This record gives sequence, structure tokens and C-alpha cells, in this order.
Amino acid sequence: MARIQEWDLQSCHPDTETLQRIIHRTELTPLIYCSYWKGNKELISTFVERWQPETNTFHMSFGEMSITLEDVSMLLKILVTGKVVAVDSLSRYTEDSRKEAIELVSKLLGVTIEEAEEEVNIMNGLTVRKAWLKTRWAPNRKSKPRNYSPVQCTTRAFILYLLSCTLFTDKSGSRVSIALLKLLENLDDVAKYAWGATALAYLYRHLAAATRYEVSQIVGYLTLLEGWIYEHFKLGFVVSNAKFRGRYSRRRSPLSPPDCKTVSRC
Repeated sequence: MARIQEWDLQSCHPDTETLQRIIHRTELTPLIYCSYWKGNKELISTFVERWQPETNTFHMSFGEMSITLEDVSMLLKILVTGKVVAVDSLSRYTEDSRKEAIELVSKLLGVTIEEAEEEVNIMNGLTVRKAWLKTRWAPNRKSKPRNYSPVQCTTRAFILYLLSCTLFTDKSGSRVSIALLKLLENLDDVAKYAWGATALAYLYRHLAAATRYEVSQIVGYLTLLEGWIYEHFKLGFVVSNAKFRGRYSRRRSPLSPPDCKTVSRC
């Protein structure tokens, strides 16, 4: 599956300094570095089996536990308070929402209406392919010279790709919602959204779905779930957080898990 680390920021646009400065202002850069390359499938499955949708908690032998906004803030270092992440007009597929999606892709990513319409038609919905984003805005260094999009368009393509590989993954692992693109229209506002709270709600929703007997997959930011497990548990025992000293300090890094069997994911 695609990995955000494969997007080469050094070669995707000639004005690399401006590109990186804009990305840094979004305050989403921690997501570039805090995602596991591999995930512990067995560990995640064990905790999913203990999830109770009625209370949004894990039912353990000693009581109940859950991932909180404080956990999200400290593990991911992204904002959990701010503007609501919602785009009602692109929440379901209609002819009007399809036209709006095509116009958004054309306007915000700097492609022609024809190119945007072709991509939306290929996906047959309000999504675009991750592969299209990466090929169009982050080609291989050996590819032929091309006309670069404005730096703002390249930045939006990267942030869209980043969000689809981290906070808002889906079961296909190959597409991203155009609704997210609408939130990137004003790049100065990106840092004002409560991305962390939305990601947690998204994970809660899909944890609940995964508890159904007919469901065999789970989506959402599983790095958050796995990091939370490593933070609070050690060899089956709850790890006290009594030594917490400061907003972001941790007793140990949740992104350095013990050796385990792994499964690839975005």
C-alpha cells in the first residue's frame, strides 16, 4: 500500500522552501513521521474484540478504558480543538455534488475541468485515486520534465494524500474523499481545524463497525490505536502515567513498539 514517506517533497516542486513552509503552517507535519510502516495485526484484532460500541470503551478484565482526546494530542501532536471538520454538500453522491466535486478538483489542484471530470468518472463517486495524486504531483525523479502546478496546488495534493494515508484511511486503501479537499481551499485555515478530534470520532465509528460478525476489516488511523496500546500496556499490565511531566512528554515513545509479527498497511 502507498506510504506517505514515498512522496518526495524535494522533487515534487521547484520552490521546495515555500512548499515546506506552507506544509509546516498546517501543523499536520507530525503525521508524516509518526506512522508505523508495519502494524501488529494480532494486537489490533485482540483489542477490537474488546470494543463496546454502546460505551465507546474497551472492556478489560479490570474495567473499561478508551482513547481520549488527550491521548490523541500527546501521541500525534495535532490539534484536537478548533473548527468542525465537516462538508455537508459533499456527504452523499448526487449530480449536484458530482459537479461541485469536479469544480473543486479543477480549481484547488490546478487541473483542467476535463482532467478532473475524467478522474471523478473513473472513481464513480466523490473520490480521487491516491495513485493519481502521487503520479500527477510527485512523479519519480527519473520522469520526464513537466509543467509544475502552482505551489499551493501541490501543497493541497500532498496534504490530501497525507490525510488519506493517516487519519482517514478507508478499506480500499487507494482513494481519498474530495470532501477533504474542500477543507484545504484556504491553506491558512487548515491549522484551525480539530483534525485530532475528527480522527478519533472516525476511529470510534469504525471500531464499532468492526465488532459486527459480518465485518472482517477495520479502517481508521490504526497507528493511533496501536500507539495508545503501547503507551498504556506492557506485557498485559496497565502502565501508570504518574510520571507525566508536561504537555507532550511521555514515559517512553509509543512509536517504538517491541518486536512483533507485522502486517503492511498505509
